[in-house]
This record gives sequence, structure tokens and C-alpha cells, in this order.
Amino acid sequence: MKVCLISLGCPKNLIDSEVMAGRIGAARMEIVYDPEDADVAVVNTCGFIEAAVEESTETILELCRLKEAGLLRGIVVAGCLVQRFRDELIAQIPEVDAFLTISDYSGLSRAIEDAARADGGSAAATDGGGSPSFGGKRRSVETDLSRTLLTPSHTAYLRIAEGCNHQCSFCAIPSIRGRLRSKPEAILLEEAGQLARLGVKELNLVAEDTTDYGRDLKDGSTLASLLDRLSTVRGIEWIRILYAFPSRVTDELIDTIARNSKVVNYIDVPIQHISGPILRSMRRGTTPASIEKMIERLRAAIPGIVLRTSVIVGYPGESSAHFDELFEFLERVRFERLGAFGFSPESGTAAHRLEPRLPREVIDARIEKIMEFQRRVIEERNISLVGQTADAIVDLVSNDRARGRTVGDAPDIDCGVDIVGGGFEEGFEAGEIVEVRFTGHSGYDLIAQRAD
Repeated sequence: MKVCLISLGCPKNLIDSEVMAGRIGAARMEIVYDPEDADVAVVNTCGFIEAAVEESTETILELCRLKEAGLLRGIVVAGCLVQRFRDELIAQIPEVDAFLTISDYSGLSRAIEDAARADGGSAAATDGGGSPSFGGKRRSVETDLSRTLLTPSHTAYLRIAEGCNHQCSFCAIPSIRGRLRSKPEAILLEEAGQLARLGVKELNLVAEDTTDYGRDLKDGSTLASLLDRLSTVRGIEWIRILYAFPSRVTDELIDTIARNSKVVNYIDVPIQHISGPILRSMRRGTTPASIEKMIERLRAAIPGIVLRTSVIVGYPGESSAHFDELFEFLERVRFERLGAFGFSPESGTAAHRLEPRLPREVIDARIEKIMEFQRRVIEERNISLVGQTADAIVDLVSNDRARGRTVGDAPDIDCGVDIVGGGFEEGFEAGEIVEVRFTGHSGYDLIAQRAD
């Protein structure tokens, strides 16, 4: 049986896909990369915002066209889109053979086998869904052990919790993933150890809110304590924090980043906006003053820390004055890494029916203004780094050069480093952490050589 596994969406979704890949391999099925080479295609969907829903839907419909043309025997659709719109999908796309909601995916191999035998597709096979927990008798199923990495072998995502207790007005995640469920530290240490034995050197911690980790465990676990325990895992060199919540960045966490040499000087803290009225309507539980104070604490305690954030532009009621306040704040703070996204009205969220809505062209113009400014911030930062040295982890190696990242760059979303003269003939290997000297820059990326 040949299976094409298509993974859409965020790193948390990628981990689900890696769990699926592990189950496909355990069932002695072969994973192929082109759906036209497969017997069955499995697509792990994203349903977070409108653009993700559109991408997922178009991917499913393209697979349906291949099936209709006789180039594919079966289709299995899984993930967030199914969790959110299962009944609608079953009614609208009967060509799909099985829809799997978010679960432990223990029924995946059976769904694939049934899909390969299906005649025309029934969309009747589902796994019943439900939100996974961590621990108890089904521990081996509900952890992320025995997954097959879909990232380069030296870097991996570690899911420390599932679900979210925040009630942000614009976000559908709690309705998809449920409330916070943290993994016990012992399970995470087991997962990290397994990843290290596979050659992983960089752990990127993910959750809907990594800084909320441990609040439901009632055993004193915090993100800070988890970081200290993960840093004892032999083979792990870099630990990175993604998806932190501004109001949850504690002094304990800041102190841990500052003193623990394996926790890289980087944190991803989406602020979403800075205008007080917009933050209140978003139900973020933050204020302009609290956000500013958090940034000041981070930069004072950890010189050179790279701060990544994201902002939402065009939230209902965002006036020109609100946007100007946000832009002036970004100009003053100068985040090292930043993403800007247009508001997406998601059904079932508090912001779905809010008015007034901004025209799409206004939102796009505001995003363009922010990202053009951020391009200049990165360019100026890169110029200031020329002549300096830093460690870089090598992601790819070709004949005459290597491609890597500094501690200030998360996989896939941030900038990179082109290491000239760092190819195979120089003995470079993917996963190696090397000291480089920056010699120039090109666009968002730095150019470097191995430091002597």
C-alpha cells in the first residue's frame, strides 16, 4: 500500500502528521510524496482561519479530481478542518472515503485500508473524535512517541500541551482543540530523549500557549521548570520557546532563559495589537503598559534576545488612530522578527459578527506598510551584524555552501544564514552547530563563513 501524506497548517499540526506517519510505517505501508504515485492520499488539514480553510478545501478537491480520473483509489481527510466542520464536509464532499477528527489516530491504518477498497467513497468512516488526554492506561497512544519526523533529523517540535484556556475573541482554537491539557514532565522527558536518540539537537517547544504549561497539573510544574529538566537530556543543544502569551511571561521564565545556556535567547510572544480598546475587544487580558513592561524586562535581563511577535491588522473597529498607535509602537520597539496578518472573521468566535469591518484593500495596505518597515528593521540589523561571529545550526549542505540558522531564527518562519565555502568538501554536515563570521547580507538572510 502506497500512501501520500499531505500536512497543512502549523507545527502543532505537523506533529499530528508525524504521529500519522509513524502509524503508516508501523502498518508496513510506504509513504510517497506525489499523490499520483499513491493508492491512498491522507491530508491533515488546518481549519484555523479562512485562508487555511480555503487551502485545505482546495487540496481535498484536487485529490477528488485525481480520484475521479482514476489516479487515486482512496482519500482520507483528518485534522482541524474535520474537527470544526465534520458534518458539512461529509455532506459536501462525498468522494472522501473517511474523515478523522482530532484523536489518537489509532484507526488511521484501518481507514486507509478501507479507503483503498472503497467504491466511490462513502465518507462514513470516522474515528469518533474526542480530545486526547495525556497519561493513564493509553499513555503510549496519547503521547507523541513513535512518530516519524517530517522535519530535518536534527530539529524537531515538542508539543508540551494541547488546547487553550484563553478566550480571545478572534480565535477558534479552543473550540477545535479544547481546554488546556499539559503533558506531565516525565512524558516530555521520555519524548525528548527519544528525539535526541534520533539525532535531534534542537527542540522547538509548541502548544497553543506554551507559557500556560503546567497550570492544570497541580504539581508545581511550570514552563521554567520544564526547560531546566529538558536541558538535562543528553544530545539536546538548543531549546526554543514558541507561542508564548504576553501576560504569562513571568520573572521565573525570564530568569531561566537568561541563565540556562541550552535555552536560546529567543522567544515568540504574539502581542496581536497595542491599542487599549482593541486589546480589550480582543479579550487578550493585556494592556499597552503590561506589554511594554514585558518587553523591557526581557531585553534588560537577556541582552541580545531576539523577540518575535505577530499582530492582527484590520480587527473590527480598528480606526486609523488605532493603527497609527500600533505602527508607532512597532517603530519604537523594533521587534527582531514579526508577522502581520489580516483579521479573519471565524464562525463561532465572539468577533465574528463585530462591526464595522474594514475593506480588504485597507487591511492589505496596512499589512504592507508594517511588513515594509519590518524589512528595513531586519536589513539594518543584518548590516550591524557584519563582522561579528555567532553559532549557527546547519540545515542543508550542498557542494560549495551550507544553509543554516542562528539562535535568533526558528525553522521555516524566520531568516537564514548562507555559509559560503561550507559545502561537502569542507566536511560540513546537516545538524552541525558551527561558529560563523558574518560577511554580508542578502535580503532577509545573512552571508557567512566558518570562523577561524
